[in-house]
Amino acid sequence: MLTSRLVRRRLVGIAAACALVTTAVMAAPARAASSGGGDAGIGTKAALQNPACDPETGRIRFPTLAAPQCVKPWKDGADNGGATAQGVTKDSIKVVVLYVDVVQDDRSPASLYKNQATGGFSNQRDTIVDADAVYAHAFETWGRKVEYVFVKGSGADETAQRADATKVAAMKPFAVFDAAIQGGNQSNGGLVFETTVQQRGVPLVLGTAGAPPRSPKEASQGIAANAAEFAGKSLVGKKAEYGGDDVKGKTRSFGILYQGGEDGFDIDYFKQQFAKYGGKIAPNGEGAFTFAPGTSQADATSQAQEQMPTLMAKLKSAGVTTIINVLDARYGLRPGMAAATAAEYTPEWFIASGGPVGGGAFPGDLPILVRTADQEQMAHAFGLIWFVPFVANQSTVTPFTWFWGTDKGSTWSGGQALVGSLYGRIHTAGPQLTAAKMKPGALPSKPAGGQFSKAVLTPAAGSDENGNPIIDAALGWWSGTTKGFDPATRAEGDGIYMYLDGGRRYNPGSFPKNKKGFFDESLTTTVYNFTDPPPGEPTAPDYACDGCPSSGSTNPTPSAL
Repeated sequence: MLTSRLVRRRLVGIAAACALVTTAVMAAPARAASSGGGDAGIGTKAALQNPACDPETGRIRFPTLAAPQCVKPWKDGADNGGATAQGVTKDSIKVVVLYVDVVQDDRSPASLYKNQATGGFSNQRDTIVDADAVYAHAFETWGRKVEYVFVKGSGADETAQRADATKVAAMKPFAVFDAAIQGGNQSNGGLVFETTVQQRGVPLVLGTAGAPPRSPKEASQGIAANAAEFAGKSLVGKKAEYGGDDVKGKTRSFGILYQGGEDGFDIDYFKQQFAKYGGKIAPNGEGAFTFAPGTSQADATSQAQEQMPTLMAKLKSAGVTTIINVLDARYGLRPGMAAATAAEYTPEWFIASGGPVGGGAFPGDLPILVRTADQEQMAHAFGLIWFVPFVANQSTVTPFTWFWGTDKGSTWSGGQALVGSLYGRIHTAGPQLTAAKMKPGALPSKPAGGQFSKAVLTPAAGSDENGNPIIDAALGWWSGTTKGFDPATRAEGDGIYMYLDGGRRYNPGSFPKNKKGFFDESLTTTVYNFTDPPPGEPTAPDYACDGCPSSGSTNPTPSAL
């Protein structure tokens, strides 16, 4: 049954580019900060007096809002416990990376895998090694050095994934990176690989956006909760004012498009959350797209095109005025909207895909993916937008350029997310690096970004008390006549999401009641792109990077594997 998860989890280069907030992702390994200090000494006087600490923020001197909290100083040669876990010695931490040889194409553009020295296309291995240099410079590793072993993925089918998992697990590493899942048209690896490696005793397995493997049902719950909360607070019981003439003015009746089956969207959890706000799905209002385990992406897309006419007819017949879409663009918006137009049905489309965590490989809130959808239907699309607006003059220094400068090293946001997520855990775990500390919720972290930092351009990073990642969102609506830049790929074109309230972001539990302003072009607070960051946008302090290539050091040299 795991094979069908391949289709849902197949994150391509575009979704990897969504790690435009890589440094926010890396700081989300655990629950809210504790005050006990623990093995790492977080919150102690010694930690705040550490020269690597900025006592004003309580975080290390690293150029991101989500830098990890300060830890106690470490003296070279001190006792770190030695072999505290599989793949760990007193001197090293073994990490195996499953990778692919990416090819430059529309799903892996040169801007995604970039050699800054040549301006040309790079690769996964060099980008991971160069990212490692950034985090090794700034984060505490308690006397240990991360050592990488690279294993080329053999395929995306279940047999290949299990074979790769057997090979990788036999190496007895402390951590495994599934970089291969983000390889664009060359992607392999996947959830079968990740969960199999995890089951074989590897303490830490990280995949897309530097996150541990989660089943599609588990991953969908954050998106389900956000969609249920906003729709319940602002849409339930009101008129369908954003739909076409066939539904406009009617009291909203809700339907939902989702992936059914064991490996699909957690529809029961959604309905439970929706009911808290007085919401319910109309009788016959569930549009479940299904496909058999092992179905390829191409076949699944074809099946969506075959199934959507029936599903749209069902929702129309049920009197649904408002479709909640939690499918990605391939399986939801594009074929669904085409089928709706053919059926002369123009409902409201409430977009709840939630970006790379909950919107599948092709999230419906990413403009470049829905510019080719039926624009007659997209004219009625609004909802939750995970992606932040594009900024033309974004001068904020990233951790990568802070260390390497703009003319050295190979950069890939997906690699930085993997490496940063690992180092965030090592830093916070303290000298005793154990498997138990790698479990969700076991380590302290202080959320940042979004409402936590009053930030528009940085999504929230952090985890709830159960170790689940916090997923926030802005609110927006689609304008097919406005030209703008896609926030992930920077592709300019007609069609962009318009952000309400200057792009303000909302955390779970804080979505507004009775929200208005969608499709209102007169509002001066509605934005789509920024020329410069908005006034008051928080930025990380401008720390010096002593001994870095960016400041003239010749060591280390960029990777050239």
